[in-house]
Amino acid sequence: MKKLFPLLLITILFSQNKEVIVDRYKNGVKKSIIIYKGEGSNEKLIGKLGFYKNGKLQFSSDWNDGKRNGNVIVNYENGELGFKGKYLNDRLDGNMVYYYTDSKIHLECKIQFTKEKTIWLNEIEDEEERNEMMEMLGITDSSNVYLMSDIKIYDENGKRYENLLENEMFDELDEFIYENQIVDVLYTLRKFDYKFFKGGLNK
Repeated sequence: MKKLFPLLLITILFSQNKEVIVDRYKNGVKKSIIIYKGEGSNEKLIGKLGFYKNGKLQFSSDWNDGKRNGNVIVNYENGELGFKGKYLNDRLDGNMVYYYTDSKIHLECKIQFTKEKTIWLNEIEDEEERNEMMEMLGITDSSNVYLMSDIKIYDENGKRYENLLENEMFDELDEFIYENQIVDVLYTLRKFDYKFFKGGLNK
């Protein structure tokens, strides 16, 4: 048993993940950390962490094959959970949930990335006019889009908003939705008045 202990200790030490601080705020607080697993040529990026200026965790995302793959969480500046979801090859995929600052669910839905006909082009009914517009802008008739389904939105008391669309589609606009964009969405949702749409949108 005594002979096995040093070997066990070495195994544990080398199996531990390695965290590297890659950026700091001017006040010295760490801003971002990269997490690696393995040594030498076997070293692999498995995660990234971001922090607010106050030192609270801003986000945590799993990485695999050089891309965001796996779980992602994004917190408010006070450290409370604000978003939970998953990435697939750098794009949000599957179930995702946005929370209020008191941990109550704000918005939940399923999201899927695909290619569809460019949304705004569909509004141009004349085919010749549509083709001329595409040629002028140098674009094709399809683009990267996110499909959101089973959308459920709740007020701060947990009551679900009625008469809101349960399915939506929007252009990716050549920009992936990364952690920083999710932070922006968190604070945008807090100011958004869904009552403005009541009666204007149908299930």
